Amino acid sequence: MNNQMSLLLFVLAVVLTLGSVSAEELKSSATHTFKNKDWFLSLEMGSYSDNASIGFDDIPEERPFYRLKHTLLAGKIGLGVRITPQSFLALQYATGPRDSLELYPHGEFQDANTTIRSHFVSLVMSREFNVNVTDSVDAKFGMTRATFENRDRLGQKGDTISRHTEVKPVIALGYRRAFSQRWSGGIEATSYFLSDPGIVTSVAVGLRCDL
Repeated sequence: MNNQMSLLLFVLAVVLTLGSVSAEELKSSATHTFKNKDWFLSLEMGSYSDNASIGFDDIPEERPFYRLKHTLLAGKIGLGVRITPQSFLALQYATGPRDSLELYPHGEFQDANTTIRSHFVSLVMSREFNVNVTDSVDAKFGMTRATFENRDRLGQKGDTISRHTEVKPVIALGYRRAFSQRWSGGIEATSYFLSDPGIVTSVAVGLRCDL
């Protein structure tokens, strides 16, 4: 069900983002945009789906003594520039969960430690659809470079490190409200269409400052 919903959001974001930006609109506004340096900065904090983190389901039943550090909120920062009055390009950097699970010695089992880290570098095109004077719906579509790093240690042995990087599509849908001419805040759902560990989703709230 989650995969079907993400695919539906993917198609919707692509259609809204690409289909609504006309060549005439690009031509008429490009000079104004770059002349006035219509840039913005965004900062978000959000939570990720379980397949990007370590949870209680990853604790073996035979290991009753453990310490789990779970990331509740992870950050994302973005820099964007308008290419038309209602569309823009943005470069985003997001950190995924940075979790660790330490299993203490018990019976015949040695101590073990597992950590997971991830980050996402994305280039997205976004289209804003005004709901009223202060509110808008944002649809984004682009590509992301996702990197996952796992560290595993068993007993007194050294760490075993594995890294996986891939470039895949990313989509997002959000709702934003303006507080002033420069500041706005909103909530956004993002889906990273990865092959490993699968489709990763996040829900974040944040602020944006138009420069």
